[in-house]
Amino acid sequence: YTFFLISRRTSLIAKSLKKRKKYQLRLIYNRFENCVNVFYPIASNWNFFTSHHHSTIGDFYQVISSEFRTACFHMVFPELSVLNLLGNLMNLFEVPLHSCVTDNGKVNHTLLIHWLNDLPHDKIEKISFSCENAKEFDYILKTNKKEWGELELFSYNRDNADSEESYNISNQFSTVLCEKATIRCLPLSRSSIINVLNVVELDIKESQLSNQYLKQFLRNWAAGKSNSRLNQAFFVINEPVQLKTILEGFPFVKKDPRTTKRYIETDAYGEKLSFWIFGGYDIQLHDGRTATLQWHKFQRKFEDSTIPLRWIQKYEDVNELENNIDRDAHENMFREPENELDSDQLPDLSFN
Repeated sequence: YTFFLISRRTSLIAKSLKKRKKYQLRLIYNRFENCVNVFYPIASNWNFFTSHHHSTIGDFYQVISSEFRTACFHMVFPELSVLNLLGNLMNLFEVPLHSCVTDNGKVNHTLLIHWLNDLPHDKIEKISFSCENAKEFDYILKTNKKEWGELELFSYNRDNADSEESYNISNQFSTVLCEKATIRCLPLSRSSIINVLNVVELDIKESQLSNQYLKQFLRNWAAGKSNSRLNQAFFVINEPVQLKTILEGFPFVKKDPRTTKRYIETDAYGEKLSFWIFGGYDIQLHDGRTATLQWHKFQRKFEDSTIPLRWIQKYEDVNELENNIDRDAHENMFREPENELDSDQLPDLSFN
């Protein structure tokens, strides 16, 4: 279907929705059925779908009862057609693009990123790209002209997940602005992608991070060479955490867990999490701000939770930096258990 074959019906829908003060419109490209689904709230609960067959006298619709009205428009050449259709629908409904999410299938990112750049608004609230290799990520970041609210980058090609060379992302392009960046399944030991992304919140998981890499990130951040807007960062270290390596060269102040605590809110695979982390290590940034390095293993659910004696002993231990080198030791647990039934996990670090 061309846009003109569906415009008469969608024009009526748009006129009715424009009378409302607020409404939400969702446009979803269904790659498996080569169609565009349009979801929007309506007083009467029914769905309609276009016919699979081309018609010269108008569209045919199948009506199905539902909580939301859904329009499904089929097309023969989906990639370019769906982008043109989405652009026409956004103009018709007078709404900007809110988010762009690619699934685990192959997507023409060249076509997609150029279409996004041509949109009239300067910011897109959410971008989620699943790519096969670093060249695709490199092209997306290098070509992008928009500010992103939230950025998700992850690889669907697990066969290349351990190849550092395949993820050697260049830094020969301008900084990408976004509020929050989530990176998964990208070996980053030789990548400069973190320095390219100027974010407020950073969350990195399953990305083969090392103590040395984290140390270099801290050096660049503290010196003002990257991430000038960063307020909060989460890192999962894929080896035993060595504070001596991470903090080497930094003047720091060890914080008493009885007097220092930070409230944390974050997402974990779609689930909202909130907790408190106690203690930490303060380092000074070039602009006068203080950043606190904390371990998630020193977390509790409530602000007034009891502080274990072990935490106080670690704070008072002058040799603490040399004592956390054994992966199986208590020092390298994801968090100190509140009871013996809690299980061990990989070590996790955060900055605030």
